[in-house]
Amino acid sequence: MRSQMIPLGCVAHSGPGVAGARARELLRRADRLYADAGYEQEAGDKFRGAYLAALRGVATVLALHEEPRRRGRRTRNAWVLLEGVSAEWARWSAAFVEYSRRRAAFEAGIGSVSDADAERLFGLTGDFLDAVHEAVSGFRAPGAA
Repeated sequence: MRSQMIPLGCVAHSGPGVAGARARELLRRADRLYADAGYEQEAGDKFRGAYLAALRGVATVLALHEEPRRRGRRTRNAWVLLEGVSAEWARWSAAFVEYSRRRAAFEAGIGSVSDADAERLFGLTGDFLDAVHEAVSGFRAPGAA
């Protein structure tokens, strides 16, 4: 379970093609952000780092699915875009909704983050990145045999 350790961030033998290569690079970045967050001593810094790692994980999934199904008008909200990929990813998106609100308030200086908040987000992000690793390692480009 990733939330119990600092990851090394190795993505080996993942999906083929440009989408797979882009996804592997984004996932390496997510892993690095996650590892860095694990070393943070301040709750706010750990919270911010874990949240940014999760966003990079979303970018990884979106790179694998170039045209996620979108409902209604186009959005740039990563979590909304993730919902459009599949029901599984929509569940992950829902898990991060409250953290997204809290991050916005924290970054605006109108909210605070406790050690417990940071630890919960760090754990959730680790589990999310584990799911992203599984998706990348199982990815096959359209038309690939």
